[in-house]
Amino acid sequence: MSEHVDSKTLFVKQVQSHSQALCELLGCDTTAAAPPNIIERCAVATRMLAGTSSLMELDAWEQVLTAFEGLLVRYNETGMPWDERIAQFTSELIERQEKLVAGHAADPSVAITQVVPPEELSALREEAALLQESITAFAAQSPAPAVEPASPASPPGPPGPAAADDSGSGQDVPMRGVVGELESAFRMLTSELNSPAFGARDWMADSIAAMRSQLWYLNFYACSLEQMIERHNPAMAVNHCNLLPLKIVLGDFADVISESGETIMDIVLNGEETLIDPRLLPIAGDILHRMINDVFSRSEHNALGITIDVAEFRGAIRWRITDNGNNFISDSQLDHEDQLAFYPGLKSVRKTLGRYNGVLWVEPRPAEQVRFEFTLPVSKSSRAFMMWGAGDGCFAIRSVQICDLMPVAGAPRGEDTFGEFLTIGGMRVPLLALDVLYKEGPSGGDMVAVIGSLEKRVAFYVSGGGALAHGTVLEGVVPVWRGPDQGVALVDERRVALLDADLVLEGYLDVTGELNGAEVSGGVVDDESELSNSQATFGSDVSTPPDLNKRVEDDGGDVEVLVVEQSESLRGVLTEILSGQQIRAAFAGGVDEAIELIHARSPRVIISEFRMPTMAAKVLVDVLGREGKPIPVLVTTSQSGKTAALLVEKLGAAGYLSKPLDRSEVTNRVTGFLPERART
Repeated sequence: MSEHVDSKTLFVKQVQSHSQALCELLGCDTTAAAPPNIIERCAVATRMLAGTSSLMELDAWEQVLTAFEGLLVRYNETGMPWDERIAQFTSELIERQEKLVAGHAADPSVAITQVVPPEELSALREEAALLQESITAFAAQSPAPAVEPASPASPPGPPGPAAADDSGSGQDVPMRGVVGELESAFRMLTSELNSPAFGARDWMADSIAAMRSQLWYLNFYACSLEQMIERHNPAMAVNHCNLLPLKIVLGDFADVISESGETIMDIVLNGEETLIDPRLLPIAGDILHRMINDVFSRSEHNALGITIDVAEFRGAIRWRITDNGNNFISDSQLDHEDQLAFYPGLKSVRKTLGRYNGVLWVEPRPAEQVRFEFTLPVSKSSRAFMMWGAGDGCFAIRSVQICDLMPVAGAPRGEDTFGEFLTIGGMRVPLLALDVLYKEGPSGGDMVAVIGSLEKRVAFYVSGGGALAHGTVLEGVVPVWRGPDQGVALVDERRVALLDADLVLEGYLDVTGELNGAEVSGGVVDDESELSNSQATFGSDVSTPPDLNKRVEDDGGDVEVLVVEQSESLRGVLTEILSGQQIRAAFAGGVDEAIELIHARSPRVIISEFRMPTMAAKVLVDVLGREGKPIPVLVTTSQSGKTAALLVEKLGAAGYLSKPLDRSEVTNRVTGFLPERART
């Protein structure tokens, strides 16, 4: 089972593809009719997106897209020259869609309806209707039949009860089409569960295949209902549940395996009262199934007993799988590929845990028959951290990466030519003081924290037991500390260094220059392609982040760069980048403030958000043109390539900066207009 991708993300990806398709319309020659094949392709793409919008109950998006499709179809019927007004409308639609894509990228939890206000889409819909009437009058033809809104086709399979009709009380049922199909799929599924084929475990029967389809329909429609709830109340928390559903599923799984009589399997889940985000249940279930299959395939016992102990551990959930099987491999010297061959299910498990910053232990204590251990977060939305230090020396570790915490006096420490280390499970785990890698890090402490990422582990000194806190992982921002790469977390409205085992290990290896990942941690080395996003470096061409404590004093005089941006996070990113290059900058939250600063502080370059509610970038370019001020404007946009180039060309800007912002790209673009600042 792969990681679930929510329907909102898929919708946003479809919106992005639609914007790319519409770029063809922006290049049409106004002296001739637009090529019919281009109009047809764009109309079909618009119809498909309107259908998806209808399924997700995004009424405003469905209406504007349906109106635009009708406009394109009506234009194609006339054969008239390409109308610049349609091109302008297309550009405005792309701008709204870009705003949606950028908003989702900045915060995937925000409801789609909150990114682009419905009134903006209503205005576009009315504009499309007026354009269609204008084209009809110009062509002197009778009005074409109204275009019906596109709707998704019903899934194949046995017919079920009709969905709620459009009259009477059905009008008041939200998503009545989805509700009807959900009821239909559920009834068909429960009927098939009582079929002879299912009772006989005839897994190749057509009715079982049909039942499997209904299971996927149920999942899809349930996700659609979740999207509707989130749309109307995005702040609603997801109530955590216990692990009883997982216990039931694993129990039935063991019963089915045992039916043949060749091997009796018994699975015991302890800790079912542990609370977890229900959206993580499928993830945990998939991991456990793969691990159990690996144990089952290697066991030679006729009666296989598997025990799964689950408990909350410093803000995370820790899972331990023990069994009475055989063929433990911890005493064998196996390399990476051999271990994966021994436990083939681990390859997928490791990728899944990498996405959730989990820790994986393979046979940590074979003498106790512990086969696997791993950690998962408690929640899919909030992040739990262990925090140490104070002030500038404060740092955080993801709770899922905390392996152990022990007093220095009782730690199994040793020392060799490479420095201090711990001996854990017969493995050498490097032990270091953080100030060896990070000048701003603490120099020691009375405790030792062991953290891991998958099978890799590293330990360092900390003061006290730390404190559990919740916050947000910031992506694409300048690190807090100088030195090797580290992440950044926002906890209690302040940015703190976020340490990951992989990044600390990489820094350690740079210092020692000798040991590889397997030797220092005793575990499987990650393939580079499997690293999670949080492990990727930011601005990898720059060896160390800028000195964040060295700022340019703002005396109110002329500046080199004016940033027009409402987002506090993006303003923070640009502040760090520009101050790191000692570039004098001023900031504005809107068009009026920006114009005042242009007159008062004479910026040489302007960086402006493209789709602010006031269309700041477009207004500023127009104002600068009227006043004859040759100040280049760089537009920040989530688009790239052809879409961004066409939009910037239409706007008259000097260029664009793709979001998420890249430090090197921002520096190079800005210093291109400030040659005295260009890096050698």
